Amino acid sequence: MPESRKAWSVVVGAAVLFALLVIGIVPRWRDHAELGAAATGLDAGLVPVSVATPQRGDGSNDLVLPSNIQAIEETAIYARANGYIRERSVADEKRNTHAVARATTVAAQANVEATQANIGVLEASVDAARANVAANEANVQRLRALQSFQTLEAPFSGIITMRGIDRGALITAGSGTGASPLFRLARIDTLRIFVNVPQTFVRSIALGQRAEVLVPEYPQRTFVGTVASTAGALDHTSRTLLTEVRLRNDDRALLPGMYAQVKFAVASADDVWIVPATALVTRAAGPQVVAVRDDGTVRYVRVQVGRDLGPSVEIVSGLGGQERLVTSPPDGLKDGARVTLEQRAPGRPLTRPS
Repeated sequence: MPESRKAWSVVVGAAVLFALLVIGIVPRWRDHAELGAAATGLDAGLVPVSVATPQRGDGSNDLVLPSNIQAIEETAIYARANGYIRERSVADEKRNTHAVARATTVAAQANVEATQANIGVLEASVDAARANVAANEANVQRLRALQSFQTLEAPFSGIITMRGIDRGALITAGSGTGASPLFRLARIDTLRIFVNVPQTFVRSIALGQRAEVLVPEYPQRTFVGTVASTAGALDHTSRTLLTEVRLRNDDRALLPGMYAQVKFAVASADDVWIVPATALVTRAAGPQVVAVRDDGTVRYVRVQVGRDLGPSVEIVSGLGGQERLVTSPPDGLKDGARVTLEQRAPGRPLTRPS
C-alpha cells in the first residue's frame, strides 16, 4: 500500500510539473511566433489595409449645386467733375430732370441776351458779329456741357446698394486710382445665378430648362427660374460648365448676395460609382484613389469627383467598378507598394444618394 501511494504521488507530481511547463512555455512560444510573423511581414514591406468595391450610383436624378444670387444689372457711378456735393437726391430722376431743364432755359436766355448785346455793339461789322455770335454759341454749349456734369442720372432703374458720399463731401472726377464710386446701383426685378455644372451632367443642361432655386431663408418656398445661357465650353481645370439661371423677383423677396442652391432634373449616368469619402487622396495631379492589384501591390488611379454625399462621394470617371479600393490609405503609401488585406467590418454598406 505505501508503495502504491508513492507511485501515485510521483505520477501526480509529474502531471503538475508538465501542466506548469505547458502554461509557461506555450504562451511564450505563441508570442514568439507572432513576433516572428510580424517581423517577417515588416521585412516583406506588407502594409495592412481595408478595401471596398465601388457601388453603382442608382439614386435621385436631381442635381443640386451651390451658388450666389446676383442682380441682373449692377454698376458703380462715379463723379464727372471735381467739386463739393450740394445735395444727394439718388433715384429722384423727375426732380433731376426738372433741374436740368431749368438750368438749360436760363443758359439759353443768357445766350440770347449776350448775342443781342454783341450784335448791337458790332452793327458796323456784320461779319465780325456773326463770328462772335458763333463763338458765343459754342461757349454756351461748352458751359451747358460743364453744367450737365453737375448732375448724375442713373443709367437704369434700380436700388442704391451703396452710398459713398454725403452732402458737403469733396469728390474727384473719374474712376481712376484713388477715386471712389459715389453710388452702386442694382436692378433686382430680375436676378441671375451662376452655377458650375460637372462634365458628367452637361448633356442634361439645355437653354430654357426649368431650374428650382432653394434659399435657406424660405424653407417652404421654391423659386423657379430658367437656364438663360451657358459658357459654351468647359473650364479645363474643374471640368465644369458655367451656366446662368435667371428668375423673376417681382416681390423683392430675394436680394443680391444671398446664398442659394440650384436644382436641375438631370438624366442618370451609367458610369457613376459610389466610394467611401475616405478613399479619396488629394494630390497635385487632382483627386485619386488607391486600387489593390491581384498581386497585392497598389496603384494610384486618377478620378473625377461628382457629388459629395457626406460619408461617400460620386466618382463620375476613372473607375470600372471592379477595383478594390483602399478605404483609408495610410500616409507614405507609394505606388507599387505591397499590402495585406484586412477583414472589413460587416454591416457598414456604402451610403448612396437618397
